[in-house]
Amino acid sequence: MKRTLIFAALFLLATTASAADPNLAGSRWSIETTIMVPGMAPMPGGKFDHCFDDSGVPYQEEPGQDCKIVHQQRSGNKVSWEIRCKGEDGASSMKGVSTYQGDSMTSDVEMIADGHTMKMKMKGKRLGPCQ
Repeated sequence: MKRTLIFAALFLLATTASAADPNLAGSRWSIETTIMVPGMAPMPGGKFDHCFDDSGVPYQEEPGQDCKIVHQQRSGNKVSWEIRCKGEDGASSMKGVSTYQGDSMTSDVEMIADGHTMKMKMKGKRLGPCQ
């Protein structure tokens, strides 16, 4: 389930980032995630390099997942969004706000899956062009 949520979060990052900064197409980003579950210590979610293609939507859906953006709004350098997924592991939803400052970004995300709520923090840095 954790892997599914991380892939869904990357999908969201890709689509919301392109809306906030059209210059992201063709750029490679390093993204780190930290997952927080109530009553537990923060857990590293992972570190990923993510490349935006010319379309600005490098959709990386895990097999068996069906994710849809149900809300997306841009205000200045912030993008708020909500996504809902259906898949082999059941249904999940995520809400978040991503903030973009030049070559860096941060996101605060709330994920609900199987009746459990988790929060995730993401931070990213533009590395340069895709290779």
